[in-house]
Amino acid sequence: MYTIGEHSEAEQIRKTTMRKSRALLPIVILTLALVACSAIEQPTDVPAHFVEGQLIPWGSNSPVAERHVVLCRIIGQPSDGECELMESAAITDEYGNFAASAVQPGTYFILYDSGLTDFDEAMDLWRGETLRFGDIEWLSEFLGVDLHTEAVEFRVPEGISHSPHEGWLKRYCTLTLSVGNSPFIIAHDIEHAQSARDLRCLTVEITPGKPVSLEVQAAYYGES
Repeated sequence: MYTIGEHSEAEQIRKTTMRKSRALLPIVILTLALVACSAIEQPTDVPAHFVEGQLIPWGSNSPVAERHVVLCRIIGQPSDGECELMESAAITDEYGNFAASAVQPGTYFILYDSGLTDFDEAMDLWRGETLRFGDIEWLSEFLGVDLHTEAVEFRVPEGISHSPHEGWLKRYCTLTLSVGNSPFIIAHDIEHAQSARDLRCLTVEITPGKPVSLEVQAAYYGES
């Protein structure tokens, strides 16, 4: 038999134990919740940092080994013809394969070297700059000629006829930078241009966490 004092002491111990249990309950629930969340795969926001591709030779005089490829991030819409040139370029291996790293999400044009001028010097001048190949004034500055008054040589991939599509040809060359001694060519669907007389510049969409693989038809205007 308990005395009154003994009963009060036991009651106090019981109440203290209950208070401690209630205090521990939220911690236990939080711990279980964290364990449950860790078991679920969490989405990651890792930028796509890798683009690989291959230059496919167009015609018999289009080497693909040791050629430069650089991405140009599109500003606005592709039809606006404005893009920001990346800081660095990739160089193809003997089979035309190339890879670019540290590529941030966005939409890009693909540019490759024409073989007509020093590509590294061109990159030193234009890296990080905005290219505006739809702008006649910018093109004049870029090429170092006055396109309003001077005759400029237009260059077309092997197999594309110069006539009777001269109006289309000028636009085609201007929008692909295949004019004069331009160091860059904007990659496009040459086969479609040859058959349909229509320009389709290639673009690549970079989304977070998704590597990209692509093929590029490549013309060449330098000495083989």
